[in-house]
Amino acid sequence: MSPDRRRSGRLPVQIPATITRPGAAAQRVMVQDISGGGMRLATPAILEGGTRIAVEIMLPDRKSPVTVQAEVVWSRPVDAAPGAASAAAEAGIQFLQLDPKDRAVLMLYARLKTIPPQSPTP
Repeated sequence: MSPDRRRSGRLPVQIPATITRPGAAAQRVMVQDISGGGMRLATPAILEGGTRIAVEIMLPDRKSPVTVQAEVVWSRPVDAAPGAASAAAEAGIQFLQLDPKDRAVLMLYARLKTIPPQSPTP
């Protein structure tokens, strides 16, 4: 989805999460940005578009994770520096089911943990 078609702005973050999908083992991922309607994930492999996934995010000071039911909208490989321990792919997901209270907690946490933009070095 193009940035102009999004209903809400994205907040750049780095939040560890776990995804589960039908017929596959749980995978650790990193939430790279988040909005009220979806998020971008750094993933170990390409995720097939249209796949429904569950995303569990354990936030500090919470006894249980925030669980989001979502659908993969797009996924693509990413280039990583040789020898770097980073994701092989990234995926954009759209929230299908997220409790309004959990959405509020997640967005508040994301606002507090937003990564400031890098200024170019001279």
